[in-house]
Amino acid sequence: MKKPFILFILFFVQFYFGQGSGFSFRVNSITEFYDSQSSIYIRRYQGSEISLKLNLTNEELTLINDFFDKIKFYDFPDNFSCDEKISVLPNVSYDILLRKNGLIKESINSSCIKNDNEKEREFEKLWNFIFSILNNKEVIRKMKNSDIELI
Repeated sequence: MKKPFILFILFFVQFYFGQGSGFSFRVNSITEFYDSQSSIYIRRYQGSEISLKLNLTNEELTLINDFFDKIKFYDFPDNFSCDEKISVLPNVSYDILLRKNGLIKESINSSCIKNDNEKEREFEKLWNFIFSILNNKEVIRKMKNSDIELI
């Protein structure tokens, strides 16, 4: 009776703290999308899009996970929004979602590209870090750039 119980506890611990509830993330903008859980990458064009399967290595995922931890992403606001006193157009949104250990945190930056606080700068650094890894993949480098113009 003890042995099945111990095996159940070990299975539960592995599932809860291991692969079953592990780390994944999603990034989304008007031109690009990537979800590490499904390994789907999408580049959007005017009137069309190209999607492909893009796997990151364990080392790349670890680097990205460490970056999330370093900047304390769970402390980010749900939404960085434009200062309504400033009229800057267009307002482009960048969305980052973190899934880790059964928790989900999403932060959307639609701040009119006005990084005037530390968390906004860290959001931009995280975004750029993730895309530096994605854009280093040969299949992404060979793709035509999006023709959606960001002003």
